Amino acid sequence: MRGAISMFTDYQFKSLLIKTFERKTSSTSDGLSNHLVAKMKLADVRLDETADYTYYKGYNMGWNTLCTYLKLKVPFDDLDYFESQKTLITQVARSIYDKQGDNVLVDVVIVPLPENHIIIDFEQIKISDVVVQAVEDAESFMSSGEYQRAFDRVHTAFHGYLIEILKKYGIMASKDENLSKLYSRVQTLIETEIHPVEIADLVKTTIRSSNGMINSLNEVRNRHSLAHPNTSIIGKREAKLIIGIASTVTDYISGYLDK
Repeated sequence: MRGAISMFTDYQFKSLLIKTFERKTSSTSDGLSNHLVAKMKLADVRLDETADYTYYKGYNMGWNTLCTYLKLKVPFDDLDYFESQKTLITQVARSIYDKQGDNVLVDVVIVPLPENHIIIDFEQIKISDVVVQAVEDAESFMSSGEYQRAFDRVHTAFHGYLIEILKKYGIMASKDENLSKLYSRVQTLIETEIHPVEIADLVKTTIRSSNGMINSLNEVRNRHSLAHPNTSIIGKREAKLIIGIASTVTDYISGYLDK
C-alpha cells in the first residue's frame, strides 16, 4: 500500500510554518501575521499523513492522490481566532508541504489543546469559614482556568485572612477597611518577629514595598474585575500573576503569625 514519504517531522513543519509567517510579516508589515506567529508558537502541530484517497487536481493525479491533514491543537481561548485564520493557514501550509510521495495536504483541522490549569495554593490561610469558602471557590475557578473569576474570591479570602490574623493578636479590624490598610497593620506585627536583627531592616524594606502590590490588588479588584460591572477586565495571565503574588505574601505572613 502506498503512503507518504514525507521529508518533514512535525517539529520541522511547525518551524517552517512560523518562519513563513514571520517572513510575510517582515515583508508586508502585516500585524495580523505577527499576531498569528505568536499564537502559532503555543499550538501543537502534527501532520496526519493517511492512506485515504482524495481527488486532487494538481499534478494530474486525480484520484491517485492520498490525504494529509494538518492538525492544530490550540488553547481553547484561541479556537475562534484560529478558525478565522484557517483559510490563510491552509494556503501557507499547502505551499510548504507541496507533495510528499503520493500525499497532498488537503485540510487543516483545528481542535482544543488540553490544558492543565495550575491551582495556586492558599491552604495556609484557611482559618475561618468565610475564608475557607472563598478559597474553595477560587480553587474551583482556577481548576478550569478562570483566573479572572478566581481573582475576586482570592481578594475576599485574603481580606478575611488579614482580619482574622489581627483579631488573633487582639487588634480589632473593620470589614470595611481595605486590603492596604489591613496589610499595613499586619506588617507592623511581622516586623517585630524578623530575625536575625542584622538583616531586619532589609527585610522590613521588602515587606513595606509589597504594600504597593497589595494596594494594586485592591484597586484592580474594584476597577477591573468581575466583582463589579466593570468594562475593562484584567487579563487571564495578569490575574494569575497577582493571585500567585498574593499566595506568596500570605505564605510569608502565616509563617510568622499564624501559630
